[in-house]
Amino acid sequence: MVGAVGTVAVVGAIGVSWPPQELAGSPWCWCHRRYLGSIGMSRSVAAYINIGLVLAPEWEWDRQRTGWSVEELPRHYDGGWRRRLRFSGLSGNDQWRIADEDSAAQVSARVRQQLDDLMPQLLSLLDRDVVLNRTPDILGPGAWLTRAWILAGEGRTDELEHLLFVERPARTHNSVPVRTVWNYATGRAPDTGQR
Repeated sequence: MVGAVGTVAVVGAIGVSWPPQELAGSPWCWCHRRYLGSIGMSRSVAAYINIGLVLAPEWEWDRQRTGWSVEELPRHYDGGWRRRLRFSGLSGNDQWRIADEDSAAQVSARVRQQLDDLMPQLLSLLDRDVVLNRTPDILGPGAWLTRAWILAGEGRTDELEHLLFVERPARTHNSVPVRTVWNYATGRAPDTGQR
């Protein structure tokens, strides 16, 4: 599932939808097919459900850096925020298994419940004002980077500079994330000075 509004895309990967039209023949699809085939798809299916939040400016930067085409779609692991839906609350117990109609119904109900809890929080991230001014808890300690990418994408370099070089500790000023977002922003707006 891929949805985008403005500068945000919410991407989810569910390993049991075979083959999604946009992935048919891709290495991703073949890799997952081989994995599922090796565990015996005729008897049961095992899947991981991953969700990622991909910001359009960061995706644009990644595509330019890697040479991917404009048609390339982001995957969950391209997201600055990622989460795996877990079968249980225990770490490491994140594989979903479907062996028959009963287990399919149980998995469906549990996945729906988790998504019902998660989606309102994710959907709030589609509102730039919420992300920039009322940073949702779901973003955790990486919220500053999400804000930075949005400011960079909007060309708001003065605010971005303040966020990166005033609000952030001095020890982070030369970090890879700060340099990456700053280089993206200043590369898009050549009239701004390099820091």
